[in-house]
Amino acid sequence: MKMGLNLNEDRKRLLLVLIKVSALVIIGLLLYLKLSDQEDLIKTLYARIVSSIWQSWHLYLLVVILMIVNWSIEAIKWKILVAKFMLISFKSSFGGVLSGLTLSFVTPHGIGDYFGRILSIDEEGTEKLVGSLLLGRVSQMLATVLFGLIGLGYMYGFLWVIAGLLLMYFSIVIFFKMIAWLSSKLFFEKYLKAISSYNLHELANIQLLSILRYVVFSIQFLIVLYIFLPDLDLMIGFAGTTFIFLFKSILPTINFLSDLGIREYSAIIFFDQFDIDTISVICASLSIWIINILVPTILGIPFMLRLKWSS
Repeated sequence: MKMGLNLNEDRKRLLLVLIKVSALVIIGLLLYLKLSDQEDLIKTLYARIVSSIWQSWHLYLLVVILMIVNWSIEAIKWKILVAKFMLISFKSSFGGVLSGLTLSFVTPHGIGDYFGRILSIDEEGTEKLVGSLLLGRVSQMLATVLFGLIGLGYMYGFLWVIAGLLLMYFSIVIFFKMIAWLSSKLFFEKYLKAISSYNLHELANIQLLSILRYVVFSIQFLIVLYIFLPDLDLMIGFAGTTFIFLFKSILPTINFLSDLGIREYSAIIFFDQFDIDTISVICASLSIWIINILVPTILGIPFMLRLKWSS
């Protein structure tokens, strides 16, 4: 009997190793395929990006530092959300965020973010954190939509801002009513009921952190835009930044690789209206994707391999 149990445990360990290795192989394969698809574009942009790094290395260093700040804020937000039910360290929270980022690379619609963060916590009752993570994502989306109205209004007119505010208000009301309804259902109760346990003060702190994070990655993008387009009007640059992030957030993506294409496309849509060099815009978009998404995704691989998959 004991031998049989050991055999089952050995099989389970082997299966977990295979899952981890498979995830790693898929990440590498998808990255290779995406870069192959973008081969002509990369060849065209390579010289300009490398040249800009040599000439503006100090600005790139600042953007990298802000990348660390960006994901640290997200880790703090996740730590606060989790603290409602269990205590985790900042290191654990940061590792969970990076694990989620890495798994999102190979899963549709960012589903891997849920697994990466929750499986990084070795506690009982982590299923309730699904609601916490959903709340955190909604707060970030709210900040994105709120600032995105600036870009929308700048491009299409003030009436779009009014329409956007009304739509956002009704969306929030519908979202919380839907959550309340789903929470009353037996299957969803343990996952979503956690959302109603946060008080107004906690929700305000989470929203402020989401806004702060938005400001940080907006500054990053503006810096990179300045590197490639030093004469770009600051207001147009900021409006374009908010439009790109809004466009990227409302369109469904398969994973972070398709996110790259959406960034490029939305950047071209906005800046082309103002006769701004699209090659420079694409260079900036590609650079910020590499710094903010690709690098942290790679750094998250060791954290992903340490996840508690048996959960």
